Amino acid sequence: MIRAHFDHPHPVDRVGEGVRVLLLTCAGTPGRDALIARLCATGAEVETAEELYSVLGDLMDDSSDYGLFVMECDAFGGVDAGRRAAALLGQLKRPLPVILLTADRAEQHFPDDWRDPAILHQPVSSVALRVGMEQLLHRRFDWDRPAM
Repeated sequence: MIRAHFDHPHPVDRVGEGVRVLLLTCAGTPGRDALIARLCATGAEVETAEELYSVLGDLMDDSSDYGLFVMECDAFGGVDAGRRAAALLGQLKRPLPVILLTADRAEQHFPDDWRDPAILHQPVSSVALRVGMEQLLHRRFDWDRPAM
């Protein structure tokens, strides 16, 4: 029998605990409420917005209030528009991790570098969302801290 004990100060089952997430989505988008519920289930505090350029302008002025930006790309010009938005956010003084959601791509992309956006197939599963958040938010955790 293998037994493992993890003594870690951060709750690892709620990867988004305390993270403020800005979700760019359109009202009435199918699956919107389920997506918000999935984000909240990770422990994240979710705020929604519906206007791309207003959101980008606000984030470029000050992104420090948020820990993650999630964009439903299909309502805002597709994944290419999402990549452009992610590139702009990557140039900020305090870059923001980005998850792009699209129904146009079957494959998903989980980046090695948190500065690159995760691209997830929509409707997004809880598992894919969690893996994407773990990849992007892993720098929040001090995994290499020596045990005491």
